Amino acid sequence: MQHASRFGILAAALASTAAAQDFIGFTYNEQVGATSRGSLGGAAGEVITRIDGDEYGGWGTDTAGMRTISSIFMIIQDQDAVATAETFDIYLYAEDPLNPGFPDLTTKTTFAMFEAGPPAPTTGVISASAKVVTPATPVAVPIQGGGDIFISFEFAAAPGLGWPTDGLSSQICLGTQPSASFTVFDIPGGAQQPSSPAGPNNSHGLSNLGGALTYSSTRNWVIDVEHSTAGGVVLGVTNQTSCVGSNNPPPTGFGPAPGTADFMSGVSPDVVGFNAGRADDVTMEYFRVGSGTPLVFFLADIGGFAAEMPLSGLVAGATGVSCVNIGSFLTLGFVVGSGDEAFLTTTFPAAVRPTLAGFPLIQQAVEFDTANGTAHASPCGRQVF
Repeated sequence: MQHASRFGILAAALASTAAAQDFIGFTYNEQVGATSRGSLGGAAGEVITRIDGDEYGGWGTDTAGMRTISSIFMIIQDQDAVATAETFDIYLYAEDPLNPGFPDLTTKTTFAMFEAGPPAPTTGVISASAKVVTPATPVAVPIQGGGDIFISFEFAAAPGLGWPTDGLSSQICLGTQPSASFTVFDIPGGAQQPSSPAGPNNSHGLSNLGGALTYSSTRNWVIDVEHSTAGGVVLGVTNQTSCVGSNNPPPTGFGPAPGTADFMSGVSPDVVGFNAGRADDVTMEYFRVGSGTPLVFFLADIGGFAAEMPLSGLVAGATGVSCVNIGSFLTLGFVVGSGDEAFLTTTFPAAVRPTLAGFPLIQQAVEFDTANGTAHASPCGRQVF
């Protein structure tokens, strides 16, 4: 079962698409709160998710100075899949060095075009489907500015009676509760507060309507990214009843690691109790197809990512890069995993929690592949408390 498949009822939808390829794991224990066209309404345009270069490093490292993606996972919805069969396009963008947190529209790079929307349902007209889109060759975009990478779904204008009666959208993970009718959402910690006005400081989802870029309220469109080395994500472990996938222990259909990898509590856990009643912990999760019972060491650092150094320079045949600071990282421990996966959860004593506001924790996992005498590194994840 593929790493990105750790997504509740969608587990069976995602098989590994290529040898020596792994999904990073952004959907780990993530929960859908709604479907959305962002600020497009019924108009044609793009909905875009930002992978923050300050939150994830050491991934897609096939070519220096680039991020290379082999597959993308998403959940596409059609409000009337019976009346109209629609398609959408997928594009990648680099960050605009002159406008941090926003895509550089001149770097628009085609990932896939004319992808089919979901098929007609057996009953009713609304249909949604999980898709893994894999182009013939991996696609790379340059690392610019702070290293943010943007994944775009471009939708045509909603046909027929228009949105929300018809038209494509993409399902999202919510970081706010828009109204009482929305019951699934994940409120991040203080690093993504206040929640308005919406911008790159508190949201990972934006829209492009005719060249006008607008962030929506705290959210990310549900995506995962496959690349050429091991997977690995940081998770925020919470007690929220509105985000049960983040709980410890994970409920049935989630896990086995506790916590969510969404771009709310996943990267901005509420360790200090910014939201009343919260006392989040954190997990680092590692996955590599075919590793079986991997022996994995879990590393920690503080601050920002170090320059990425190929692990093969230290260990023959190794994969992945080091992105912790060699002179300052600590080893939190090691785990012998199972099912191609290993994870380590870190808990915080109540007495120290108030002192951790703003603390920037970097984690990375390194597998020692004893069968082949080599090593494999996960991406680095950075959480700000």
